[in-house]
Amino acid sequence: MEKHKCIQTHKQLFDEFNKWKSLYKDVQAYINPYLGFFEDETPDSGLRKDEKIIRSSVVKYSHIYAAGLQWGITSPTRPWVKFTLPDDDVMQKDDVRFWLETVKNTTLEVLDRSNFYSQNHQNYLEMGCFGTGAMLIDEDPEDVIYCRTFTCGEYAIGTNHKGQPNAFARNIQMQPQQIADKFGLENCPQQVKNLVENQNVSTYLEVKHLIYPNPKYDEQKIDQEAMQFMDLYWMAGQDKDEYLHKGGYNEFPVMIARGLVSGSNVYGTGPGIWALGDGKQLQLMATDICIATELGIKPPIQAPMDILKNGGINILPAGANYYNPMGGSDGSIKPVFQVNLNVEHALAVAAQVEDSIKEHFSVKVFQRIIDMEHGVRTARE
Repeated sequence: MEKHKCIQTHKQLFDEFNKWKSLYKDVQAYINPYLGFFEDETPDSGLRKDEKIIRSSVVKYSHIYAAGLQWGITSPTRPWVKFTLPDDDVMQKDDVRFWLETVKNTTLEVLDRSNFYSQNHQNYLEMGCFGTGAMLIDEDPEDVIYCRTFTCGEYAIGTNHKGQPNAFARNIQMQPQQIADKFGLENCPQQVKNLVENQNVSTYLEVKHLIYPNPKYDEQKIDQEAMQFMDLYWMAGQDKDEYLHKGGYNEFPVMIARGLVSGSNVYGTGPGIWALGDGKQLQLMATDICIATELGIKPPIQAPMDILKNGGINILPAGANYYNPMGGSDGSIKPVFQVNLNVEHALAVAAQVEDSIKEHFSVKVFQRIIDMEHGVRTARE
């Protein structure tokens, strides 16, 4: 594929993603603010992202969902992988069963040695909040495989005619030295070489990445450019035929986890999207309850103007205010208005909203799975 077509494909995939972006940014703001990375954000900014979160329980529920999937489906503490063959007669042979058992144990050992479990947990978390998660599983010379889960906003996906994911694009923010280390300084454009020479460690540059079905795929060849999927990296400003890296894969290397996929949609939906309205309501109610409680404890005060001559109002506990009322004032110091919020009723309504969020994230089910995995039993059990 010519480079201008790669650039066009990369853009088209992100154009499709951008249709969902406003929804995803709402999920980031009200469900789990430290997930997601969008174009207006800077790596390692150190800024708080939870300004709209007053009650953080919704963040906890998303993590329980991810932990429940991890311990319930892909627990690192038990053998959750099993290999078999469709032919029952062949499966009766001892050497076949022994070989399959050896493959199973080897697979589990590789997963345990690698970073699969930590990245898979994050992939579950991304799927729970945004409805879609993406984890690259690549070869590694030391640990056999290396996994990397991407967060919402830094990647886009495409599907084939069956609705199966077969295309992956991302925008990567990297420091100059990181680019040189990964791709080799000799493959970098002059801008990167200059920054590396000047030992610039504060600048981030954008690298484009595309994994896409190879139109020149030839199963009879073994070189990377003839593999089933292209793996391309490049930067803006490089010549039309220059890449940071050109490689390939024999199979699609990105594990795309999607929740509910409706119709021809590319992206899925999940608990974080379904609970978004509840999440917004919960934060609004938490804010109102806090304001009402504070107004009840420290209400705005009205008092005669002549009290200012004595230094104003003393609102400290057991504080006294002495002055001589003037004019027609009765001399009283009193709240401007009375706050009549029934806090218990408001908290009960907020609890109902929280219960709705819990149900979306299947908290009760997953909490029980987590407890069972860690040896916690109820009296009934």
